[in-house]
Amino acid sequence: MSDPFSRRTILSRMLGDWWKVDRIRISPYEGQLLRLPLPCLIQIEGENIQVIRRRVGYTEEGAFVDYDCQLQGNQAILSVDPVSFSLGRTARLTQDGKTLEVPEDEVIVFG
Repeated sequence: MSDPFSRRTILSRMLGDWWKVDRIRISPYEGQLLRLPLPCLIQIEGENIQVIRRRVGYTEEGAFVDYDCQLQGNQAILSVDPVSFSLGRTARLTQDGKTLEVPEDEVIVFG
């Protein structure tokens, strides 16, 4: 008779539970804005933007990421929201109270 609290039994149960859970799978390109390397340089509409810091949060729609950035010597925030499957992922660049909404595929990332 095996011990229900043995390491092997616990590990087996954990592995089985993990395997049965639904996992979201996306291609590396589709999730590119969710995991920018820090620091890095990106380009939006021809403007070079230095990404400095990353913050992650959660809403009812899912996880989001905010990046603190430098744009033309001023601070800016790049916000990446959860995916809208009908519209695709978009990012919002906010600087000095102005917001520019950009589709993910229009953000060029330079590692």
